[in-house]
Amino acid sequence: MIGRGSETAAVESLIADAAHGRSGALLVAGEAGVGKTLLLAHAREVARGARVLEAAGGAGGSNLAFAGLATLLGPVLDHLVELPTPQAAALRGALSLVPSRPVPVTASRPTPRR
Repeated sequence: MIGRGSETAAVESLIADAAHGRSGALLVAGEAGVGKTLLLAHAREVARGARVLEAAGGAGGSNLAFAGLATLLGPVLDHLVELPTPQAAALRGALSLVPSRPVPVTASRPTPRR
């Protein structure tokens, strides 16, 4: 990738860190034609043999507040039970995976006016 040394180095560093158990994230953004797809292809190549999760963002309507996160984590949701309880609970809530609890409704009689 000509002229993208710092970008490829950031990708390679992130993937090397992941291989050593360190987490991280990288936002790839820019105008059309600047090389985002090529950079992501490079990332997939460098990460060969590792699980790679992908999601594309867009300005679309969704009823789910964390639709992008749901798309990203969909392939690995069966591993949710392996997370510590607080993190698993947070993800279940964000992804609407917990059954909604009905709100108890109590009926009351109108108070007679005097």
